[in-house]
Amino acid sequence: MPLAKKSLKNRLMNYKYYYTYGLFDVMRKREKSLLSAFSPETLHTVADCDAERCDCLILVSEAHPVTQDKEAGLVLVDEKNFAAEEMAEPLRVLISACEETCAEKILFTSIYRTLAFQSSIYGVNPFAARPGESEHHSGLAADIKVDGYAQRRFIMSGTGKWMAKNAHRYGFIIRYPLWAEKRTGVDYEPWHLRYVGIPHAELIYRQKITLEEYLETLEPGRFYRFGGWVISRQTGNRLAMPQNAQSIRYSADTRGGWIVWGKERPSCSTLS
Repeated sequence: MPLAKKSLKNRLMNYKYYYTYGLFDVMRKREKSLLSAFSPETLHTVADCDAERCDCLILVSEAHPVTQDKEAGLVLVDEKNFAAEEMAEPLRVLISACEETCAEKILFTSIYRTLAFQSSIYGVNPFAARPGESEHHSGLAADIKVDGYAQRRFIMSGTGKWMAKNAHRYGFIIRYPLWAEKRTGVDYEPWHLRYVGIPHAELIYRQKITLEEYLETLEPGRFYRFGGWVISRQTGNRLAMPQNAQSIRYSADTRGGWIVWGKERPSCSTLS
């Protein structure tokens, strides 16, 4: 939801959320320099059979609107909600882990939305994202709730707190955190999960940055290491990775380029 003009009541409600969870996240320390730039000794061109396309890092926002509905790559995750194929299984794993820990049933309020459906929402709620500017058009965002705790009250539930602290371990981020309202241009939405994949979610969470800021840190043509992963932002139609990279994935970066990542294969030592 775009930033609304804050009334006194709204400010007082903000304080309430600060003290239930928001204060923890606002005060949480930012880790720096988690990405280590390096120059690979040898590179090889990534063939289609060597990599899996996973467009989990695309941007959908006021600055990056979509103009048509997603027509392929959607799968049903419950009786009525569709999600992007790359998010479906990680979402099931995340929900299962949270429900097992918190003993609360998680319900989806929205996942994929068509342009027409978003238009109907915007027609009755001018503070909602305009058609074309909602992350739900990508199928990579999920709004969730538990009984008695929807919308901003969600953060007062055990599930809300668990998600805020652990979702990144499963490839998800709280896309619109309280401390980043001015950066994202969107009010705090503790119920809005966005799939960006592993290891990107951990980097975004631990560095305490937004998805936009994360993409900005990746310079075109550079290679980075993080926790056994290799990450690179590249342009053109030919993607390259170090010779020892495996489990390679790549995502469009919304600027006509690509984010490529993969695990580094452990080097073998010779036994004497």
